[in-house]
Amino acid sequence: MNAISGFSQLLATSGDLLSPEEKNEFSGYIINNTRMMSMLLDDIIASQLMDKGEYKVNMEESDCETICRNAIMAAEHRLQPGVQMRFVPSVELPFRFVTDPMRATQVLTNLLTNACKHTREGEIRLGCTLDETAGMIAFSVEDTGPGIPESEAEHIFERFVKLDNFVQGTGLGLSISREIASNMGGSVFLDTSYSPGAR
Repeated sequence: MNAISGFSQLLATSGDLLSPEEKNEFSGYIINNTRMMSMLLDDIIASQLMDKGEYKVNMEESDCETICRNAIMAAEHRLQPGVQMRFVPSVELPFRFVTDPMRATQVLTNLLTNACKHTREGEIRLGCTLDETAGMIAFSVEDTGPGIPESEAEHIFERFVKLDNFVQGTGLGLSISREIASNMGGSVFLDTSYSPGAR
């Protein structure tokens, strides 16, 4: 909120003192922080609904590529300079499956955003395949960040857990993602055999 308020005031009161480039830069900060706030609120609301047993999913036939592209669009503003984000499907597109498209997008957005926070160089890949579990589509988010110790593989999915306190966030994203996936009949886990980086 401080960033949104501060840069909004600068834009409102600076008149002609700011160059067009500075105005664009400050507007970008406002947009990015507004998106972050929106994601945080979504996670908090989802958390409260789950605690009350009132969380609902609306399962329907959905398009795999649309869900993935929407998640990438929602997360790519968090990419660090020089890092690339790619969609690398292993299914033949177009591919349709039954899920709650809004919830699935929220889970993938959370996972991609988490990868963006920890990946300072290299790339982040969003994949999907039918080859991992019979009758299920498996999504993966792979990054070239520092990775996660195997000993923390379950701990990171607890609420408010952050392995790096210098990285923005509340520690809710992974926990909420796992709970949402569970509500849709799926699961979220860390691939402890993957390196370097995290999957």
